[in-house]
Amino acid sequence: MADELEEVAIKRIGVLSVSIAIAIIGIFVGIIFGIISIAVFLMFPKIFTYLGSYSTLGYFSLIIFPIVFGILGFLSGMIIITFYNLTARVSGGIKLYS
Repeated sequence: MADELEEVAIKRIGVLSVSIAIAIIGIFVGIIFGIISIAVFLMFPKIFTYLGSYSTLGYFSLIIFPIVFGILGFLSGMIIITFYNLTARVSGGIKLYS
């Protein structure tokens, strides 16, 4: 029949490819947070007096946040996909229908 759905199970995912994709998403999120951080620091300059030595974070947040978010995204992607690959053997993977 033409109306039947074909079932496909995803039992293994490439760790490096997914980790890179999550790192790229993390970089974009870091850029957005960096822009927001700079905007807050420019709108409320009195924040600098309360932060002391951390006040330079506002100026460098557009550089620091994308790097940190990208690294954390890559590492968390590696951990999550590794755990998925281990548990997919037992659970049978994610089933997709097409």
